[in-house]
Amino acid sequence: MEDRYSSSSSNRDDSHSEDDNQDKPFSKLCAPCIELFSGWLHPGGEEEPTNRVGSKHLKIHSSINALRECSSRTCRLCRSLLFRIPLGSLTSDDRYRDVPYEATLSYSLGSNSFGPVIEISLRSSDSRSRSSITLNSLVVHDGIELDKKVLLQAPRLRLEPAFSPSTRRRVQQWLDHCCNQHSICKLEHDDSWLPSRLIEIGDGGQSARLVETSELDRPLRYTTLSHCWGSRRTTTLLEHNLDEFKEGIKSIPKTYLDAMFVTHDMGVRYIWIDSLCIMQDSSRDWHRECKEMSKIYKYGYCNIVAMMAHNSHGGCNLTSQFISTPDLVLRSQWHNAENKVWGIDQQTELQKQNPNATIKESPAHRRAWIFQERHMSPRNIHLGMRAIFCECREFIEVIDFPNILYSEKKDLRWSLFHDPTSGTIPSSEHLLRTWDDLVSTYTRLALTFPADRLAAISALARQIQPSLRRATLRDCDYLAGIWSHDLVPQLLWKAGNPSTTKRIPDGGPSWSWISLDGPVDPRWGEGEVKLTPVEIKSWSFAGQDPFIRVTGGEFKMKGFVFTTAPGLKFVETTEGSRFLFQTDRHTTDKVGLLAPLLISEQSTLSLTVEGLILERKCAPGLQFERVGIFTLSHYSHILRSGFEIGSQDHIFWGLKAEGSFKAVSTLDGFSEDEALRATDGTLDYLLV
Repeated sequence: MEDRYSSSSSNRDDSHSEDDNQDKPFSKLCAPCIELFSGWLHPGGEEEPTNRVGSKHLKIHSSINALRECSSRTCRLCRSLLFRIPLGSLTSDDRYRDVPYEATLSYSLGSNSFGPVIEISLRSSDSRSRSSITLNSLVVHDGIELDKKVLLQAPRLRLEPAFSPSTRRRVQQWLDHCCNQHSICKLEHDDSWLPSRLIEIGDGGQSARLVETSELDRPLRYTTLSHCWGSRRTTTLLEHNLDEFKEGIKSIPKTYLDAMFVTHDMGVRYIWIDSLCIMQDSSRDWHRECKEMSKIYKYGYCNIVAMMAHNSHGGCNLTSQFISTPDLVLRSQWHNAENKVWGIDQQTELQKQNPNATIKESPAHRRAWIFQERHMSPRNIHLGMRAIFCECREFIEVIDFPNILYSEKKDLRWSLFHDPTSGTIPSSEHLLRTWDDLVSTYTRLALTFPADRLAAISALARQIQPSLRRATLRDCDYLAGIWSHDLVPQLLWKAGNPSTTKRIPDGGPSWSWISLDGPVDPRWGEGEVKLTPVEIKSWSFAGQDPFIRVTGGEFKMKGFVFTTAPGLKFVETTEGSRFLFQTDRHTTDKVGLLAPLLISEQSTLSLTVEGLILERKCAPGLQFERVGIFTLSHYSHILRSGFEIGSQDHIFWGLKAEGSFKAVSTLDGFSEDEALRATDGTLDYLLV
């Protein structure tokens, strides 16, 4: 994904230079795309389409990689389509697989309020990826249709710089309105609290020095910066240059300078930048500041996001200028339709786009650390290539240079900030679902150091914990990525892509998703939980802080453990039973021990047993590691045989009846643990 953006962003920066230098207004196309705009538009012979509405289909390119190569060489249309495919949802294998892509040109040539319109959509044959763009019949301001002559003679006007005075005024108006009018954005704000250190910005926003905030009067405002560090070396605070930074920071990367300029323009003198305010070679300093990350962003005035920069030298696009003519200009040459000049109306495109999706697809927002920075900050200013996205806890507003294009109310389901005086307290179920959504999104983002998997979401965990305690009216402990309230279902998360998932060395206990380097999703089952035939007696951790760094941990469990027949695979019997399993990593290909954790009722006709696949460790006593999850479902005719949820003899009717499963308590290999087994067949064991 990163190489896609590095190529796309550079291509988009000079998106007009190639055509301008050749003095040709029409964009270059590859052979398949040329075919879309030539020949027969509609299979109606030489006559024009009678209904003037229809579509034309054409297979182009064999894979995402082929589309990428074509877009980088010549074809502007392929480039536009590629830019709109959410590549983050695809695996590396998906991008190279031989999967044909079909382009569909849908047209509406009749007169309507929008004029003639064409939509180009691209979809893979397996429907894993798709994108679309809309082309309008281009006109100049006096209503004359654009043709080659008009385009060549049109003045090459440029818009104002991205962060022009008029744009800056609009951003400031948005900030003032949010601070004064948005009640949710003002929740939990404390302008008397400050981080340990801040950067003081000099006159003009072009010089800076580090200050200890213990020396500053309060209250005061400060901004924060979210950015990609990148692979290029950048200026950082170290133990040996602490005093030097207090005198003045000599070498300041462009991204930092741009953020300082924006901050200074707001009338704010201080900014917090992680690489300049945390000593990067001091573990003690890093852990101390990391504990305060939720406050650092929550109490800031606003967060500036260098949305498109790949490193600290990329800048914030403050001086970018854009040619006012369209990025993509095509002329149709159909045999049976009126031919026109077509192009992308950038304003229409921005209005169509989902701001959340545009933000998420940017290079900065593919970085895991920025995920919590965005959600904790009361206000975010995302500085993009063609627009500024002003986002607070209530609204997202898109400012196209220099106009306001789009404003939407945010989905407050994502908000972690609730007014305790409002009389409405979110339920624990709602909060746990929100946490599941956050974890699912977060684990799909890039993290330079996998060991930071817990730390980079710690601010969100600290934020949601008080709400969980209010909702449950009891202590709710954070257990290295999951919560003590309603704990058993949370142990049934699944790996999103086992074929590429790896175990993180010293990354934490196997029962937590933090132990894996890869995407995870919450539990499979959706039915009502009827029984949890396992008891979690206690838990303990190895590490400095359960929010920041955990290297190990164990649950003391009491429950059933079953062994499976050799070579057990997916099973679906003629009697209606179904056994499914998924291992966490591709290196684990065997299903040995099963620990049922809960029984849920999917409907009045079916029940499901869900649990963990375990592997025994070479250690004293019964110690197991999680290696996957399983489900075992049974349907109505099984229930008619007399099964009842409260019947201890039939709790695991499926496991016993299938004949492929045996209770561990009957195995000779566990004879040394006889003292740990209860008379009902349960075991006392450790899940580590």
